[in-house]
Amino acid sequence: MNFENIIYTGGEEKSGVAKEILEKTGLESRPINDSLYFDESEERGGVIIKLDSDSMLEEDLSQMEKGETILEAGRHTQLVRESFRDTLKMLGGYIPQDKLQRLFPGLDLADLESYDFSLSKIRVFVLSNETYDFFNSNLYPDRDKKVSGGFTRPTVSTYSGSFVTTEMQVDMSEKKVVVIRELHDATKERIEKEKGKLPRELTDTEKDLIALNIKATITHEFLHDLDVSMDLPKPLREGITEWYAQQVANGEVGVNDVIEDKGIWVGYKNETEGVSILMTAMLESGVDMDTIDKAFLTSDAESRKQVVNFLTNRYGTEQAERIMGWKFESPRKSLQFIVDLESKQNSEIGRFLKAYEK
Repeated sequence: MNFENIIYTGGEEKSGVAKEILEKTGLESRPINDSLYFDESEERGGVIIKLDSDSMLEEDLSQMEKGETILEAGRHTQLVRESFRDTLKMLGGYIPQDKLQRLFPGLDLADLESYDFSLSKIRVFVLSNETYDFFNSNLYPDRDKKVSGGFTRPTVSTYSGSFVTTEMQVDMSEKKVVVIRELHDATKERIEKEKGKLPRELTDTEKDLIALNIKATITHEFLHDLDVSMDLPKPLREGITEWYAQQVANGEVGVNDVIEDKGIWVGYKNETEGVSILMTAMLESGVDMDTIDKAFLTSDAESRKQVVNFLTNRYGTEQAERIMGWKFESPRKSLQFIVDLESKQNSEIGRFLKAYEK
């Protein structure tokens, strides 16, 4: 499609769709056709907005879900419920209530144990590795193939445009679909290293480890569906999302739990390690958890400003801007940059990192 000569359609009155786009993206958008909108400003340049509301082949997924898996379907259902419940118990107070009610009709955060999570507008499919790979490669081929654990479609996905400065994909549907691989490669390697190759009979401990990783992955994708830090660059957003997912799935996780191999599978490992160092540094320096949660879970402007001020005072303006803009050539270099910065600090985490590097 050639966007050099964009022809607008529709009248002056803002349509219901344009209003919904404004609510989701914050952009004043004009229609090109039924599925494409356009925004242009001095600050952002041109933005093409692609509307999307399909259900990610939900009927096909329902059939695929019936295939043979390691854990029983009932255990999967339990893990989905636990992921939703525990995430909402820990973080739900920071999520806009209108969003929670759209995703969980009739939800009362004060009485999560009584809520029927089958009413949720989020449908989670836990697939065998073989089925997941088939679905990802053949039936939904536009996915980023680097993602091996699971995926969902965020409300707003932003990426560099080929014809304009930025392209956005906006999910207009009321429902969300999460697709999860049952057995992560890292988990499989750990299990096989200890007691031999699969397939074989798994111990209860091994099944519990698989379940823990399923729960962490569901929680990660659920946080995307709650639009956590959606205004931040994707690598930083992924690191923040995984850091919170680890807190929910495993209890509070310190930086040494992420950096050292303690059996916890971590998605976006370099980004998450970097975020974990920053979070630990903030907490050690007296930035309270409420401020951090508001900054990253609600994008509260004042709390976000406090986080930026902390980074600026600790590392310098240029370094803080580089972190918040996540301007790094690779995930590995982003982690090394943060490690180098914090290692110079006379702090507990700084001393830990200095000793760890040796």
